[in-house]
Amino acid sequence: MPEFTGTTILEAKEFLRQHWKKGVQCPCCTQRVQLYSRKLNSGMAWTLIQIYFETGRCKADSAMDSLLWIPVKEFLRANKLHNGHDWTLLQHWGLLEERKTDSGLPNSGRWRITENGIKFVRNQLTVPKHLSFYNSKVWGKSDEMINIKQALGQKFDYNQLLNQ
Repeated sequence: MPEFTGTTILEAKEFLRQHWKKGVQCPCCTQRVQLYSRKLNSGMAWTLIQIYFETGRCKADSAMDSLLWIPVKEFLRANKLHNGHDWTLLQHWGLLEERKTDSGLPNSGRWRITENGIKFVRNQLTVPKHLSFYNSKVWGKSDEMINIKQALGQKFDYNQLLNQ
C-alpha cells in the first residue's frame, strides 16, 4: 500500500488523486478513499423496462406530470421481480428520478422514469456505459456509449420484453 510522505493538505489531496483508483487510506481522516466504476448492467436495464410499464409511460400520450410515482422496492417485491438495489444508480444516468419529500429532500421511496429514461427504453438514446463514483457522487463517465439492447446483453430479449 502506498505511503503518504507529505505534510500539507494539498499534498494529501494530490496523494489521494494519484491512488484513488486502487483505493487508499486518507492520511488526514483514515477513511478509505476509492473511485468506483459502475456499469449500466442488464439487471438495471431490465428493471428500468419494468418501471417503464408500471408507471404508465408505455402509453405514448402520457405527459410527465401524469406519470405514476411508484414505490419501486415494493413493486419489485410484490411482483417477485428480484433485483438488488443497483436500479437506484439509474438516477445518476438521468434515467430515473426519486420524488422529493415535502421538505424537498429525496427518500420518499417513490420513483418514476424520466424523459431520457423513456427514450433509453425505446432505444432512442445512448448513455455512458460506465460512471465513476466517489463518495456516492459521479466523478466521471466513460466515452463508450451503450443503448438499451447492449445494456441488456444476451441475458434478456429486448423485443420480447417490450411486447409484454
